[in-house]
Amino acid sequence: MSTAALTKERSRAMLLLAMTAALWSIGGLLIKLVDANPLAIAGARAAITTVILLIFIRKPKFTWSVPQLGAAISCTVTAILFVTANKTTTAANAILLQSTAPIYVAVLGALFLKEKARLYDWITILVVMGGMGLFFIDNLSIEGLWGNICAILSGISFAFFTIFMRMQKNGSPLESVLLGNLLTSIVGLPFLRQSMPSPSGWFFLVILGIFQLGLPYFMYSAAIKHATALEAVLIPVIEPILNPVWVFLILGELPGPSALLGGFIVLVAITLKCILAIIPVETLFRGKKGGSVNMIEQIINRRSIRKYSSKPVEDEKIIKLLESARIAPSGSNTQPWHFIVIKSEPLREKIAEAAHNQRWMISAPVFIACVADIRSRIKEDMYIEIDENSSQVEIKQIIRDTAIAIEHIVLTAGYMGLGTCWVSDFAQKDIRPIIGVNTDKYVVSILTVGYADEDPKSRPRKALEEIVHYESW
Repeated sequence: MSTAALTKERSRAMLLLAMTAALWSIGGLLIKLVDANPLAIAGARAAITTVILLIFIRKPKFTWSVPQLGAAISCTVTAILFVTANKTTTAANAILLQSTAPIYVAVLGALFLKEKARLYDWITILVVMGGMGLFFIDNLSIEGLWGNICAILSGISFAFFTIFMRMQKNGSPLESVLLGNLLTSIVGLPFLRQSMPSPSGWFFLVILGIFQLGLPYFMYSAAIKHATALEAVLIPVIEPILNPVWVFLILGELPGPSALLGGFIVLVAITLKCILAIIPVETLFRGKKGGSVNMIEQIINRRSIRKYSSKPVEDEKIIKLLESARIAPSGSNTQPWHFIVIKSEPLREKIAEAAHNQRWMISAPVFIACVADIRSRIKEDMYIEIDENSSQVEIKQIIRDTAIAIEHIVLTAGYMGLGTCWVSDFAQKDIRPIIGVNTDKYVVSILTVGYADEDPKSRPRKALEEIVHYESW
């Protein structure tokens, strides 16, 4: 998939997340309009959603993997806790306290997805915890206190749901949603014996099952493949804004003043975190006065990684790597480079074999073939074949320029917590057919990219006095 296509997919993912949040936001109002046991509401809503999901999925693929089951269980727990919170505390308290999920995602993402939390992540956590404390200052009944606790726990379970869904970005996460709703219906439907909803209650349950859960789950499952775990919970910040608005307009329900202040603090903190998380790639290399505050550290700590975890590399990170190469300088601004992103395991195996059977390469989930194009220097329409023995000055120039771009990728990868290794031990005649490169192109390197599963020590380097000369050799 091209960079433009990946960017388009990410834009579509952000739109789907926003639409999902808008539909989710009607949940608080509709749940309050159904006069029934919270577990019965959760079960009936989930049963209707399950039917909708089965109609569209038709042939679900159950892998019974830990991420699939984990997302399903988290989905069930979130649904039950959120409905309970809406029935026992204000809709604003329920949704705003659940909206603290990004804080837990920052912690869980670091543990399970190796997505490093930055300083402002931890600052946001402290601010949000302070805002959450304000929810408990208002005069609350025991039932209201229990509702607030359920809302907080639903935020934690939703964070787990997001993490497990994110682990399935290259699979079919919708099956987790199907399993989760099926499990919720099994747990909740028996409680209908205690309090059967009225006809109007059933109408609202159908709306909940189809439009508040069913359709949004399709959109959320499609979006999660092209969004980071944090974006998947930060973009739907629309929901906690709209949810209490609908309840106030229809039912006139308002939270206490302290809860309103706490909700404002939570929303502002999380929204600011969302803004800070979206940093243009150029800023990775730009300090306060054009320098870099992290680059020297990246250069010192950078290591070649030859053992990678099985965690897939996010598409948005691949885009940033390629973007960092795109802005590299080149002689006469010829920009001779082309990059081929390779995820296919059979192709990666062939490339590893061509690189003198370096089997460790296959553990990296992504290869980036870095190709230099001699046509950027030689414009004549003639047959050209270049390889390791070519002596034209132009090939030296295109290799030099492409190497600069490759190093941009390497340093950007380190900044984003990814490991890389530069592999060039292959013959052009062996590597070209595998990736479909013509003879007028030179494959400078295969860059392996992934999350490191090792922490190699630094290798000895020559002292400065051995390599630096002044005025002459």
